[in-house]
Amino acid sequence: MFHTARFIQEKIEEFRYQLLKYPHYSLDLAPSDYHLLGPLKLHLESKRFVTDAEAERIWDSCSKTFMQE
Repeated sequence: MFHTARFIQEKIEEFRYQLLKYPHYSLDLAPSDYHLLGPLKLHLESKRFVTDAEAERIWDSCSKTFMQE
């Protein structure tokens, strides 16, 4: 069983819930992540950031068309 807290286990049994064995990062659960994070990863893969400010500057410089694609 995925949930370890006794109270949660009891409620799952009481309400006869069926637990699905999908990982939280499953593309079935969040298909938008696949379409956003894949191209974003490719866009950022060759960049290195020393400070948070550098990362924010690059993020802010991404064009709106990139986010819409």
